[in-house]
Amino acid sequence: MLVRYANSLPNSADELQGKGSGPNNRVLRIDSEPASLFLVDPELPREGSHLSRFRLSPIMSNPPIQRPNVARTAVVQEGVLIGTSTFIGEFSFVRSGTEIGDGCVIGSFVGIEAFVRIGGFTSIQSRCHLTSGLVIGESCFFGPGVITMNDRTMAHGRPSVPFQLTAPVVERGARIGGGALLLPGSIVKENAFVYAGSVISGTVGPGQIVAGNPARPIGVVPRSEWL
Repeated sequence: MLVRYANSLPNSADELQGKGSGPNNRVLRIDSEPASLFLVDPELPREGSHLSRFRLSPIMSNPPIQRPNVARTAVVQEGVLIGTSTFIGEFSFVRSGTEIGDGCVIGSFVGIEAFVRIGGFTSIQSRCHLTSGLVIGESCFFGPGVITMNDRTMAHGRPSVPFQLTAPVVERGARIGGGALLLPGSIVKENAFVYAGSVISGTVGPGQIVAGNPARPIGVVPRSEWL
C-alpha cells in the first residue's frame, strides 16, 4: 500500500526539521487499494479502552472493515495512516507522516520516526528503531532490535555541516536478523536475508544472504523461499 499526500514526503532537510510546509491529511491517490484505511485523528471522541489517546477514523473503506489494534500504551501522533488488521504493540511510538500497510505486526518498544513507509504484511519485532524516511516493502521481517540510520554526517548542532536525508530502503520479502544495523543509504533488495548482528553499508542483492561487519555475501536464498 502506498498513499500519496499533497505534501507527504519532505523535499528537503528543512521540511524534515519543521521549517517547511509539512504534510496535510488529504489523500490524493492510493496505488494499491486496501480494504480500508484509517487516519489517526485526535480531535474525534475517544473510543475503546485500547485507543485511549486517539480514535481511528476511516477515510475510505470497502467492507468488511477490520480495525487496527493499537495497544493502550502505544503513542501514535496525528496524521499517521494505519492499514486494516495491523497491530501496534505496547509502548511503541509512531511519528506523524508515517504510513503502515494492512496486516502488519509492530512489536513492543518500537520507535518509528516521521515519514516512514511500511508495506503490508510486514513484521517489525520489539525494540527496533525505524529512522525518518525509511521505506520498507511488503512482507518484510525485522528481527528484534534492528537499528536503521539516515544521517551520514551527524550534522546535529553544526550549521556548517549540511544534513542530507539518506534513509535505507528494504524491498519486498527481505528478512533482517535481530540486532542488524542498516547504515544511511543502504539498500536491501527483494528476498534478501541479513544475518543477525550484521552491519549493512551498501547494497544487498536480490535473494542474497549476507553476514558480518561489514556484511559480506555468504550464500543465496533458495527460490522456494522467495515471495
